[in-house]
Amino acid sequence: MRKFLGAVRLSDAQTREVLSQYDLGNPKRIDWLADGYQSDNYTLITDRGKYCLRVIYEGERRLEYILGLYEYVASRGIPTAKPVRTREGELYAMWEGNLLAIQTFVEGKSGAEVPKPLPLYGKELGRLHCALVGAPGAGQEGVGSLPSVRRLSEGFPPDDFVRREYQGLQDEIASLPLSAFTRGVVHGDPGPKDFYFEGDRLVGVLDFGAACPDYILYDLATMMMYTWIVPAQKKTDYQSFMRAYLESFPLPREELGGLHAFLRARFLIQVFYHWMRYREAVTQGLSSPQDNLEGVEDGKAMLKLLAEVPTGQYLIADA
Repeated sequence: MRKFLGAVRLSDAQTREVLSQYDLGNPKRIDWLADGYQSDNYTLITDRGKYCLRVIYEGERRLEYILGLYEYVASRGIPTAKPVRTREGELYAMWEGNLLAIQTFVEGKSGAEVPKPLPLYGKELGRLHCALVGAPGAGQEGVGSLPSVRRLSEGFPPDDFVRREYQGLQDEIASLPLSAFTRGVVHGDPGPKDFYFEGDRLVGVLDFGAACPDYILYDLATMMMYTWIVPAQKKTDYQSFMRAYLESFPLPREELGGLHAFLRARFLIQVFYHWMRYREAVTQGLSSPQDNLEGVEDGKAMLKLLAEVPTGQYLIADA
């Protein structure tokens, strides 16, 4: 059974035991950095450099896929936390029943810490999508935004408003030419928090834990949620973001008519996912169970706001 370490500092002896599987020299220091939804993270300094050591709460099959994507985007010129392979050439290691990965350390500050102009997020997200073209998706069938909405909805308690929104999503999706929409491997949860900069220079894209084959529109909807360019009064901000994105990634403009549906899907996932975590008493990455209930209410508020957005809000003229 896998044992999760939690927010503790590994001893020198334990660190040396982990590093015996790598060719990274001798440890000088290891400090607990932060816990996230999918891992506990440590800053690891050896006599050969600075790294991030992660104790990861994922199945082995999913973990190998995610770490492989880090390697893939790094090979395509995107700065990221590139995995360090073990002496045996593996992407991850095992230690006392835990899955471990060591990755290069990304310096700089995230856009959540030091906000950047919206066009910069659009440009860098477009560059990331270009880099992900051709990324492998085998073994990830059934993963993605629309399957996730359906799966997560099954455990949600009766709620007339959410039920109507869910049915509205089904109606919207049925009206869209999804078979013609652009698909590819997406980041899955992109926001300013995942883009690290030194000044305005991108130095790292992180957190591919939700990456999978999906519609490109889902990544756009997620970034729009985090940068809060969804409301009608944010139309100018949305357009500045989207024009920069389209300069980096040639998404057909007519597909932007489907953004409303994928925003609705994203907000429903927000509702269902946080309810699932509350129901299962999962607080990893949060300060309290109440945070999950607040996540549910935030998702509902986003859905209500989206209902006020005029039809065609997200279409962009060529000029």
